[in-house]
Amino acid sequence: MFLSATILWILVAKLCGGSFRKLAAAEIRGVWIIFAALLVRFLLYSGRLKPDAVTAGVLHTSAFVLLLFAFAANWDIHGMPIAASGSLLNATAVAANGGRMPVGRMALEVVGLWETTGKALAAGQSMTHVLAENSGNLAFLGDCLWLKLPWGMPSIYSIGDVLLMIGMFFAIMELMGVSLRLRPVERRRAG
Repeated sequence: MFLSATILWILVAKLCGGSFRKLAAAEIRGVWIIFAALLVRFLLYSGRLKPDAVTAGVLHTSAFVLLLFAFAANWDIHGMPIAASGSLLNATAVAANGGRMPVGRMALEVVGLWETTGKALAAGQSMTHVLAENSGNLAFLGDCLWLKLPWGMPSIYSIGDVLLMIGMFFAIMELMGVSLRLRPVERRRAG
């Protein structure tokens, strides 16, 4: 989700007159932290990394905390405080559930993933996610929002994910030189 949203916002910024050169020249602190966090998440989600449940929980929670630190290191870039807030909410939800993000059954049913993903979560077969009904800890911060478009894969999001995506939108727009500041409208004088 993070990577696909970032690519989408880069394309939107380019369509709005943004510059790839400005993005490439931007001084973003802690980029390696972001890549490390995304690598850990990828390895856990893909099943390429198969630690015990406790280690998986610590790694999963740590990935969200690393993102939080990277966003905080870039606090001066518009949108980063919003992205940091989203990462904090995700880290809180994951930490409160032993390192697993709670996922709402209703969201899984609406997007058509209950028969596959939902039943696996109900059986406790995921190192990174847990069925919200089985966890009970801050489930409202978990993946309980959904988006089902006629094309593409259905997606389930958390409130933290939404804030993260909004923050990244503003940050990428600024880094590519797109102004989102509202300008006052000039009024004509009757005359």
